[in-house]
Amino acid sequence: MPQLDNVTFLSQIFWCFITFSLLYFIVLKNILPNIAKVLKIRKKLFDYYNSLFNNINTINNNYIVFKSSDISNLFFIINKNINDYNEIYKNINNNSYISNNIRNYSLLNITRKLSKVITNGK
Repeated sequence: MPQLDNVTFLSQIFWCFITFSLLYFIVLKNILPNIAKVLKIRKKLFDYYNSLFNNINTINNNYIVFKSSDISNLFFIINKNINDYNEIYKNINNNSYISNNIRNYSLLNITRKLSKVITNGK
């Protein structure tokens, strides 16, 4: 077997050591710094987008709270206006001439007056 031949054994070990040492230094000086640079950029980009997302989330939550309080205020104002208009309507209804006159007469009084009018008319 030629791999185990004593004459070429030392030469193969030498060239294997030289080849792998050269490959190690190429990877160490060229490839690993590029990979590290890419990983740093990815981490910075991830942190930037994460902070941006958190800021947008905070703004969105504040907007939702603002809008919900705005809607609550709107409902309060509408309810207050409805109550005010209801009171105005009750006051108008209570103070009107027709409602006062109708309230003064009971059904019995109305039928008596109608019967008098009818009997006087005959």
